[in-house]
Amino acid sequence: MLTALAEINNNVQDYQLTLIEKDNRGNSNRSLLHMQQFLKDPNALVFIGGLHSPPYIKNREFINKNKLLLLPWAAGGSITRYPSDDNWVFRLSVDDTKAGYRMAQFATQTLNCKNPLLLLEDTPWGKTNNNTMLEAFGDIKPQVEWFNWNIKINNAKLMLHQIKNTPAECILFVGNAIEGGCIYKCDGKFCQK
Repeated sequence: MLTALAEINNNVQDYQLTLIEKDNRGNSNRSLLHMQQFLKDPNALVFIGGLHSPPYIKNREFINKNKLLLLPWAAGGSITRYPSDDNWVFRLSVDDTKAGYRMAQFATQTLNCKNPLLLLEDTPWGKTNNNTMLEAFGDIKPQVEWFNWNIKINNAKLMLHQIKNTPAECILFVGNAIEGGCIYKCDGKFCQK
């Protein structure tokens, strides 16, 4: 958003725009507080949301009831699926219900992967992707491995060592950058098969 605004000198139709950054830390209550602050600001235009879905799923009724224009990066499918015509949420990213299918399609059609392994974070986001990808794979039954937030390098190495001893031909990863960085920071003997 900062890059996009910088390209137009923070000016849209002679209105000078300012991005005010808040960090909800993935916390639904903190996110609600930020939304309430936003609604009290008579100059606020749009609430740009981060990558964590739970704050927007939990506060979806509040968002729509208060007509808070939300542009989330978060990919949780239900964020935009409000059971009313009055929906104030417009996604900026691919929806998880589509991403899982696309990942499975790429694995099978492009990589010709016959034995996929799903490496998923043990959260509602990971579980939603698990359901979507299992459906997308159809007759192919991938192995599923779960990891928790804040996984440490030794646990990541152990997990990858165990994965190395499976028939998996490809790994489909769903997780955040912090855990992804830790998992992929292993040395070659654990990452290569």
